[in-house]
Amino acid sequence: MKNITKIVAILSLLILGGCGKEWLAPNDELVLTVPEYYANLNEDAINNISANMYGSDWFNLLDKASSCLQELQSGNGWTNDGAYMPFFNGTLNSTFSQLDFLWTTNFGVIKNVNLSLNGLVTSLNEGGKFKDKYDSDPRIKSAVDACIGELRFFRAISYFNLVRWFGPVPVIYDNLKQLGLPDSWTPVVEEDIYKFIVQDLEDAVAKLPATRNASATYRLSKISAKALLAKVYLSRGGLPFGTESDFTQAAALADDIIKNPGGYSLSATYHENWLPKYAVGNFPTECLYGWKWSYSAPWANYGSQSTLQSYFGTSHFTQSWDGWSSVLPSIDLKESYEQGDVRRYSTIMENGNKYPEFWTEYTFPGQTTPGYVYYDGAVSYGGPTATAMSIRKHLQGRDNSKDAHITEMHGDLYTPVIRLADVYLTYTEAKLGKNTSTTDVQYFNEIRARAGLPAKSSVTYADIFKERRHEFAFEFCNWDDLLRYYHLYPEAAKSFLQNQKRGYYNLVTEPFKIDGVEQSFPSGSPLKVVASKTYVDFKLPAVNDDYFKLPYPLSEQNANTSLSNAPVKFDFNNYK
Repeated sequence: MKNITKIVAILSLLILGGCGKEWLAPNDELVLTVPEYYANLNEDAINNISANMYGSDWFNLLDKASSCLQELQSGNGWTNDGAYMPFFNGTLNSTFSQLDFLWTTNFGVIKNVNLSLNGLVTSLNEGGKFKDKYDSDPRIKSAVDACIGELRFFRAISYFNLVRWFGPVPVIYDNLKQLGLPDSWTPVVEEDIYKFIVQDLEDAVAKLPATRNASATYRLSKISAKALLAKVYLSRGGLPFGTESDFTQAAALADDIIKNPGGYSLSATYHENWLPKYAVGNFPTECLYGWKWSYSAPWANYGSQSTLQSYFGTSHFTQSWDGWSSVLPSIDLKESYEQGDVRRYSTIMENGNKYPEFWTEYTFPGQTTPGYVYYDGAVSYGGPTATAMSIRKHLQGRDNSKDAHITEMHGDLYTPVIRLADVYLTYTEAKLGKNTSTTDVQYFNEIRARAGLPAKSSVTYADIFKERRHEFAFEFCNWDDLLRYYHLYPEAAKSFLQNQKRGYYNLVTEPFKIDGVEQSFPSGSPLKVVASKTYVDFKLPAVNDDYFKLPYPLSEQNANTSLSNAPVKFDFNNYK
């Protein structure tokens, strides 16, 4: 029997990460077998196995990488920050550090899943005390089944990310076994990766709890797994090996969720999803899956918190040394909204917008009630932002204020990954499939109605893509949506990118006045607004097919030379 510490030591190596052999040396002090280890766990300990996979395991993706790929590569965002720039201006290559995080974060989750999943399954298959507890104690059985379902979901979404972004990648499912099989580090053809993902998600649907957990709203359910499975089928349907059946299955899953939501529901207003009260694991009813962040003393347990406010907010908002405006809404995104779309207010901060959920202890000049007011020409340090606006989503409140647990580079606001609104639009897109248009638009129009927009009688793919862009801007999925667009309509997707307004404004500001009197901020700094602006255009270099597939990170190519091999079929019999 292999001892548990040897397995932990070996599985702590991310096979594709280039670590040295010294990381493989087992610790011989303990001789606890895998089944014995799991037999000693109670219900709470089993429930806690996946805890980091709900948040901190994804930190390096959240911190900058998701914004780079999903918002800047797609043209939703603007930046002049070198930490993000290659994804924005078309200069991305295999050496860029954020590319590494897109790869290593997902494979890191896969590594951790394999460690726990294989341990649980091995312990059940080998029998003994753990299997006896599983068979005799319904609470243990429920906890183990839910944990296996969670693990399969997390592995599935990791591979779903990787195959969409990089194409063929190695399929690592048993770190210990595959460590001695270098041939298994060769990329696998995309068709088989999708099949592997579907298998994981089907098992997740079978094992996860049926409904939303009202006391732990961040935890996964069958609804969460069905929603992800619908998106997998939707993506596969547009690929060369996809079939009409993929669209049919995506639509059926989405329809089932909408009719039987299991305790989830669309928020009454779009803005509700972005209130600062949704923190410390408290998720809105619309969130089917998201990342949970926690607050601790600043710089303690770094990586368990959200850092987005520091990058997205202005120093005028945070009133501290963070608030760097590293990523801003693009002018192209702002100008793409329909008149009257209430999502624009919840997504983009523009001059005069007031947000009563922030700065709840201060009333701005000219206001009669507390709340934060955005001035397009006012920041505490430096000048106005280059696009004269800022991102509203992911903000929590003034640093070190009474609003919540917020300090520089630390917040605990949740990050949605899949919302129920996504399921509504997934249904419409699946019903459209490869057709020119569809009149099956009831669910589509429910999302538009909440946004304050009139109903449509039929929609095209371009209509759905535009709706998703406005529904999910800065929720880190726009690049994934654009990839589906590209797979079905490559020239239209290229044209969309090539013709975007990715430029900025040269701005002139003036004091903000009330009745001719210049107004100031609490700190005494003047409040300013934009008096005039001149647009300076920027367009991407020629957009070709290579733009839609990320290169393997150079560090991974060096650590795993098998990445240069031609993709191979996956041996599903060997996996079983």
